[in-house]
Amino acid sequence: MQCRVGDSIVIGDDITVRVVQGKQGQLRLAFDAPREIAIKRQDTNKPLVS
Repeated sequence: MQCRVGDSIVIGDDITVRVVQGKQGQLRLAFDAPREIAIKRQDTNKPLVS
């Protein structure tokens, strides 16, 4: 899958993952989801907070 800045993926009806920055093979993502859905990094298992 190729992703560019500005691309987004929709999961279900209410979760959106957007590519907000990309450089040197790394991507920075933004997550839009209802507050009751926990989003955690798998490598740390800590909640992501904006």
